[in-house]
Amino acid sequence: MSNILFDLAFGDNETIYAGCQNGLIISKDSGQSWQNGLSSLELETDLTITAVATSPNYVNDQTVFIASSGTILCSDNGGDSWQASRLANPAPIISKIALSPNFSNDQTVFATSIEDGVFVSRNGGIKWSSWNFGLYDQHVNCISISNQYETNQTIWIGTESNVFQSSNGGRAWQSLDFPMASVPVTVIFEHNEQIIVGCAEGLFGWNEKVWQLVSSFTKQVTAIFATNQNYVIVGDEVAYQVPQKELSVESAWRPIKQGRGATAVAVSSSGKIAFGSRDDDISVVEKVDFSAPLFVDNQIML
Repeated sequence: MSNILFDLAFGDNETIYAGCQNGLIISKDSGQSWQNGLSSLELETDLTITAVATSPNYVNDQTVFIASSGTILCSDNGGDSWQASRLANPAPIISKIALSPNFSNDQTVFATSIEDGVFVSRNGGIKWSSWNFGLYDQHVNCISISNQYETNQTIWIGTESNVFQSSNGGRAWQSLDFPMASVPVTVIFEHNEQIIVGCAEGLFGWNEKVWQLVSSFTKQVTAIFATNQNYVIVGDEVAYQVPQKELSVESAWRPIKQGRGATAVAVSSSGKIAFGSRDDDISVVEKVDFSAPLFVDNQIML
């Protein structure tokens, strides 16, 4: 059976975490070799990992969060050992984990779920609470936390039917009336106070309380990241890089990797790009040069 890849995250510039159907694998050399990330648990059966996230201050605190059915696991030593916290029953399926940009001080972590809305921990993942006031669609696919969260307490989530915003750290949610014809919302991303949403129709931007179609060049958008002056976008199972100021210019979109069904992406602080494919491999793009052919190395089969 294929080892389906669900999520990717960089720790430092060399360390990559991959959540898979058959568990968690970790590379500490930028994808050249991999090891079992759950060996310390001595499991008798595989533990499916649906979401992975690392601390913004990973270099210093080595903190990693992963999710399995109904459980969030945390490591403060890069994955050498894990502490588990159970969520509500019946066990929710976690879609994404996101840490506050100020996690080192506020210890705030959010976990979104497929059917049970949003869970919040304010003590580093020890205790979790369900905060869904105003969230009438609890099928949550994605989350983005404001870079200014420490001061504005703002979070956005995308669901099967809408985009919601919280301005009080997740205590209450307000609908942003995303176009019904374009749902579900599969990815939401905030960068330099700009909100970009990916969906089946392409990319939308939130501009003065109005949604505007930014680009329909690629459909079925599943991931957006920023690296230097560019965006990395996965759509139609192809990974693209495009200058941030030319998002609506079709000729500016350059494929990083195609033909293998890109389904998960992570970007390191230095701009390395790791992505997983539907045909069971993880690849690392060491750099992107728009004046030369793109290359991919360190490919590994799961």
